[in-house]
Amino acid sequence: MPLGWIDVIGADPQVLLDRGFDKVIHVSRNFNDLCVVLAQYHRRARTPAEIIDLVLNEPKFFSNIKKKWEKQQSEINDPRFLRITLEDWNNFTFQIFNRLLDFLEFPEENRPFLIPVKSINRDFEGYSCSFLEPDQEVCENLEVIRSGK
Repeated sequence: MPLGWIDVIGADPQVLLDRGFDKVIHVSRNFNDLCVVLAQYHRRARTPAEIIDLVLNEPKFFSNIKKKWEKQQSEINDPRFLRITLEDWNNFTFQIFNRLLDFLEFPEENRPFLIPVKSINRDFEGYSCSFLEPDQEVCENLEVIRSGK
């Protein structure tokens, strides 16, 4: 039985439940946004024209993304499972945060205090990664995204 907190990217939530995790939180984004982000990271497509060019020249790149995304969107009826979308998290921050705390069985009293701040100048695709330590160097693809080139 797994112990502690574990963070994975791109895992099938049903596989995690089958492996005995007591809680599985699946954070997803809509398909179009996912395609844009993966095109930026894996193919360095930064503009809409570059992404359209990629769609025309590498359709298999996007069909593979779609196949995996659709599999992860399948209905899971398990009390140990919670699906959160980035869009809902962004648009309904307090409600989603409370749903998450309820799911994790935090007591209603003395819950962590949430102060949402809209960060307009932060490129979350280039800076947010749960696997990186604060002083750890990032890969070349993330550096390109950070630089905005």
